[in-house]
Amino acid sequence: MGFLKRFKIEKHVAECLFVLAAVSLVLFAELSHEAYAEVEYWELSVCGRPLAVTATKEDAEIAIDKIEHYFTRDDSDNVSVTMEPEIVVTQKTYDKDHAPVLSGTGSIVKRAAKMTVGERPALRIRTTQTVTSKKKVPFRVVRQSTGKLIKGATRVTVKGKKGLKRVSEEIVSVNGKTVGVTVVSEKVLKKAKDRVVLVGIKRDTRVDDPDSEGSAGKAFKVRKNGKTYKASMSGSEMGRRIANYALQFVGNPYVYGGASLTKGADCSGFTMAVYKHFGVELPHDAGAQRNYGKAVSVKNAQPGDLVCFYGHVGIYIGNKRIVHAMDAAHGITVSKFGYNGKPILTVRRLFR
Repeated sequence: MGFLKRFKIEKHVAECLFVLAAVSLVLFAELSHEAYAEVEYWELSVCGRPLAVTATKEDAEIAIDKIEHYFTRDDSDNVSVTMEPEIVVTQKTYDKDHAPVLSGTGSIVKRAAKMTVGERPALRIRTTQTVTSKKKVPFRVVRQSTGKLIKGATRVTVKGKKGLKRVSEEIVSVNGKTVGVTVVSEKVLKKAKDRVVLVGIKRDTRVDDPDSEGSAGKAFKVRKNGKTYKASMSGSEMGRRIANYALQFVGNPYVYGGASLTKGADCSGFTMAVYKHFGVELPHDAGAQRNYGKAVSVKNAQPGDLVCFYGHVGIYIGNKRIVHAMDAAHGITVSKFGYNGKPILTVRRLFR
């Protein structure tokens, strides 16, 4: 009995050892398989040069689609794209212990975008797309002759306004640079308004006579009361004509409510009479004259511009000086800016 019992025990031990050995072999095989198993990846390459690696084929295709449409505008229609050379997607496997670094879609697109830069880009993306946008329509400039203005003078009577149109264009670009534009359709949304410019044809003998002190384009000088006054050569020819003409009346009297360049005028009457000579009608009011012409900065003032103060007005001659009908004590004279302690409210230009 003892022998049989011992035999049975030994038999069970042997069986257990066999089972343990079998389980160990299975576990070893599983671990070995995991350690040396090959995992699938997808490689993107350009002309045989690796660009990036993705975990799935779908990720690779999404990245390529984004690269192809890198230069496509969000508001475009009828988009077609060609890319040379192709980005090739290849299925590959790697040992798990030697797996490559995967790239996200954003980093792949950035990498590809760099390949489109330079004189000889590695990637050439040609994009054709239709873009619809609103564009301004330039206005025409219509010139009309008038005998009311001195020859050489121009005056804008209608400023002109730009129009607006809706335009659909087929735009062809290579790597983002436009190489061709074709207008598909356009529709006017708002018509442009012509700018009307009056061009003077009246001959001014006083100014155009070469022997006259106020000859156009020359730095006019006038000597009054032992002083010499002159207009600056800066600015337009027409502005110099106005300044030169106004300077001829320096020394004449100041008369409140007057508008005579010889018998006497107040400040707005003086500027009104000077500008009337050049075909421009101004009101006999300093405040109202501030609304005429185009505002310019004091820094950009040119001879012939109106310089407006509160309750006073004069004509700029350059070098921060004005000619004006100052008061009864000074008459029509030349003064520096700030002569009366009043700040300049505005400078107005009536001629270009």
